Amino acid sequence: MRKLILVFTLGIISYGSLVSANITTTKSNRITQLQQLAEQGNDKAQYELGEKYFRGQGISQDFKQAVVWYLKSAELGNADAQFRLATMYVNGFGVRRDYDRAIEWYQRAAIQQHVRAQSNMATMYAHGLGVKRNLPEAAYWYEQASKGGYALAQFNLGLMYSIGNGVIKDYKKAVYWFKHAAKQGYAKAQDRLGVMYAEGHGVNKDNKMAYAWLATAACNGNKESQKFHDRIGKLFSDKEMKAAQALAERYIKKYPTQID
Repeated sequence: MRKLILVFTLGIISYGSLVSANITTTKSNRITQLQQLAEQGNDKAQYELGEKYFRGQGISQDFKQAVVWYLKSAELGNADAQFRLATMYVNGFGVRRDYDRAIEWYQRAAIQQHVRAQSNMATMYAHGLGVKRNLPEAAYWYEQASKGGYALAQFNLGLMYSIGNGVIKDYKKAVYWFKHAAKQGYAKAQDRLGVMYAEGHGVNKDNKMAYAWLATAACNGNKESQKFHDRIGKLFSDKEMKAAQALAERYIKKYPTQID
């Protein structure tokens, strides 16, 4: 079995949320109106203005100003802003890198059921960043995010169950979470699910299912899947190969890759 590694993604993640206000489409007017709303204490406008400064959309890119507006919005309880502010602290964008502050803001967003914050907080616990390394706590937060439908967390939780990190080893639970992430188009989960079918871990061994999931993962950009997929293909008769390819084609169409 290939070495399993928790996926550590604490990078800035795009949301593209919009302020529910009557704002014109002209960029300069939009920024002006956003600033007015933000200065009036509108947390959504403050968050959106932070996004504009972060991306340099309609205004000069300025990470420090992004942090200013994320903080104002975060202090008003905006979970997206809390998440973004935490991630700025993780990356050291506009502020000095500070894992302790990052954990503080991730936690505030996490208790509001912000799944990306829950997942990132889990990863902080898994790697001991800003907190003492605690794999059971990491598993807890991955599970919260997984129940909220976040594919990356589902994949990481599946990994933890497959190797017994922070939880009792349980292949069936690993398959359960890999499958949830795989059906959302998460290529790494599709790969692991294929391997589980190939090895008969948590499911009945099924080379056709393994082939289909590995083919889907490979098509969705997971390079490691291709070699294993090809090896399994050599085990088939012509009739079996035809059936496996047909299933793979269906899965590739049904479960295309998704942006994380």
